[in-house]
Amino acid sequence: MNHVKNKKYLNESGITLIEVIASLLILTIILISFMNFFPIMGKSNNQTGEKQQAINLARSELIYWQNIINKKFMNNPTLGSDDIVQKDENSIKILTSSTNSMNTMSNEFDVEIIINTVSDLNINHIKIEPGMSQLPKEAHLIQINIYKQNSIENGSIVSGSMPLSTNYGYVFF
Repeated sequence: MNHVKNKKYLNESGITLIEVIASLLILTIILISFMNFFPIMGKSNNQTGEKQQAINLARSELIYWQNIINKKFMNNPTLGSDDIVQKDENSIKILTSSTNSMNTMSNEFDVEIIINTVSDLNINHIKIEPGMSQLPKEAHLIQINIYKQNSIENGSIVSGSMPLSTNYGYVFF
């Protein structure tokens, strides 16, 4: 009978306390390493959301400026009092902290609009056939740059500021 009892105590098929603690320690290390990724993913999501807002704003600003620019504006670019307009022989540069197309984002981004005053279109060699619609005579490139808020200081872009989004288009006359 004693021989049967000793075999019962020698049976080691169960899990010891040390094995349980070791497995819990390994699981804790794995969970902590995964938890370090959550703040990084949250930051990445915020940056992606900001970038998407800037892309949408650049598109709507381009449409706004394509509709507002005409020959009169190209000769005398005047805007609101808070906008900075710089004109040279090849371009008009507008720096503004208020967007014109989307009032809801007006305080979140700064906008730089660059309009080439030299036309990219040369139609002197094109012959317009009867029945053809009137072709534009000029095409001016517009570049819209969207920056984070407070990227414009003292009439220029702050050194080191990179645009969140850039969009290009043309104005035809």
